[in-house]
Amino acid sequence: MNPFIRFVLHEPANRRLLLKTLVVTLAQWIIFKLLYPYADFFSDSYSYIEAAASHATVSIWPIGYSWFLSLLHQVHYSDTFVTSVQYFFLICSALVFFFTLLYFYQPAQNTIRFIWVFFFCNPLLLYLSNYISSDSLFTALSLLWFTQLLWIIQRPVWYQTITQALLLLIAFCVRYNAMYYPLITAVALFASALPKVIKWGALVFSVLLLALFVNYTGAEAKRLTGTRQFSVFSGWQLANNALYAYPHVKVPYHIFEGKASLFNRKVVKPFFDTCHPGIKDISPMNGAFYIRMPYAPLKQYYIKYVHDSTPATDFQAWGGVSPVFASFGSTFIKNYPGAYIQHYILPNSVNYMLPPLEKLEVYNLGLPQVYSEARYWFHYKSDNVHAVSAGLQGVLLFIFPPLFLVLNGAFIFCLTGFIKKRKLIPHTLWLCIVLTMVLFAANASFSILASPIVFRYQVFTMIVIFAFSAILSDLADSRQTKTAAG
Repeated sequence: MNPFIRFVLHEPANRRLLLKTLVVTLAQWIIFKLLYPYADFFSDSYSYIEAAASHATVSIWPIGYSWFLSLLHQVHYSDTFVTSVQYFFLICSALVFFFTLLYFYQPAQNTIRFIWVFFFCNPLLLYLSNYISSDSLFTALSLLWFTQLLWIIQRPVWYQTITQALLLLIAFCVRYNAMYYPLITAVALFASALPKVIKWGALVFSVLLLALFVNYTGAEAKRLTGTRQFSVFSGWQLANNALYAYPHVKVPYHIFEGKASLFNRKVVKPFFDTCHPGIKDISPMNGAFYIRMPYAPLKQYYIKYVHDSTPATDFQAWGGVSPVFASFGSTFIKNYPGAYIQHYILPNSVNYMLPPLEKLEVYNLGLPQVYSEARYWFHYKSDNVHAVSAGLQGVLLFIFPPLFLVLNGAFIFCLTGFIKKRKLIPHTLWLCIVLTMVLFAANASFSILASPIVFRYQVFTMIVIFAFSAILSDLADSRQTKTAAG
């Protein structure tokens, strides 16, 4: 039998811990679903369902989650089935990560209990899994992928490079935040004891799989919109980011070209010339304001485009204007990097440290009904949904954004305490800590520079830095105990 499987199933303490976890998480989910009998929905949910129902090959959002919904729909149409699969897949991924930590690092009993409670008695995982959204699935896939990287460093075997590449590809199909994951993969591969030819081959294989998916998505987008683009949302995001800084500089017409110039002259400049002065002080702290607001330039241009061009689908409509927004945003940022840093990057850095709960704050956006897409897909008898309370989750989860800030600080503090004493740490453990450091830095950089910042996007990283902060603290305590005893 595999030594790791034997460690989990045959050691009495671990077997009891596994059974306890399964019983506790099952009980939690049953109680939770009695309180929240329907899944949770927001705007993205309906885009995912629409893409699944139409068997779309591309969508406004990464297509992987819609494929996941379509696959589960072949088994059962129930929303409880979908959310249960999401929850227990997340729990199983957390279990694999948890027992891997125990197997390699043997933390003290108090540390084990501390990590176990955070992993398996956490209301965040319940609420995250109840959404018709890619968040839970992406977090679970990311945990499995990262766990596989730990194995590649600690106990490398050639086939692990294939499993991590497949997990990386699936995670990338589900959410494009995995765009920086190949960097983490490269660190793990070259930190491992694998032969050099396998390291390079594994890295090339991982990147090749992603490149094939990017090429496929770009080709499908060109077929439907006329423009080759990997993510139709990226143009919207780029323009949104630029608009935070736009009212703080004088922008001449001539810096933009083509339709971006027309967008600036006919929509953006008139908007800021006539808007309420307070609008000009909107920052990333207010979320993706210029994407959300129907009266802001992006939606106004989008509405006119839909009226004039009558695209067949939402994807074609979003994709039709995305190149214009991408050209506008990139041109502005290139010409005014200082204003962009001051009015987007710096406030977004603060936003990263305290990411908003956003959709997690209230059940079903506070609405008592769902849209028809959800009703028909999940065979609801009516549009009405209910829960024990729309606002309870905001009360229970309000602590998590500050906790994310504390965990970031704790991880940095633990690291600084060991950097000069890294020779006291087993070599492979130190390499895994370095891997976590790279994940921490890459996630922060990607989030601040390229991604909307909301708390649900940070759950995977929070789980990892929590675990390694606890292990580093445990290691520090054991060192102090040994020193005192000596």
